Amino acid sequence: CWCCAPRGAPRGAWAAAEAAAAARVGAAAAAAMDGVRAIVSQCRGERLEARVAALERASASPLGPALDRNELAYLMDELEKKLEALDGLPLPEGAPPQQLAQFRAARKEAVKAIQGLMARADSVKARSDSVAAANAAIDAHAGDATRTPPGWMRF
Repeated sequence: CWCCAPRGAPRGAWAAAEAAAAARVGAAAAAAMDGVRAIVSQCRGERLEARVAALERASASPLGPALDRNELAYLMDELEKKLEALDGLPLPEGAPPQQLAQFRAARKEAVKAIQGLMARADSVKARSDSVAAANAAIDAHAGDATRTPPGWMRF
């Protein structure tokens, strides 16, 4: 503005500085949104949702292959890394409230999607653990039928 400008400084120079500052703020907001987009595209590129769905199908099938616990652990680790990366994204400094709201909404949606995948993977693990415990109990009692009876029951 005219009151803040040093004497003799052209007004255009201040306007250019303000435009450059606005461009930096816009670039920071765009970079922050690009960070969210990059993490979401990494999740799509690694097909995390499809892999979780495949584990769900494998755990639901009684005749299918056994659940790959290494794959499940790897998926959980990858999802946690993506969540940490989203949490580590800085807010764009000095951005207008509308751009801040857009960034927060985009980050919130991405976090909700990743947390949903983590919940699905946790349910697969819980289902697999309960089936394994039930099978162990069945196997433990399976030997009882073939065991010879005690001596007083023999005829």
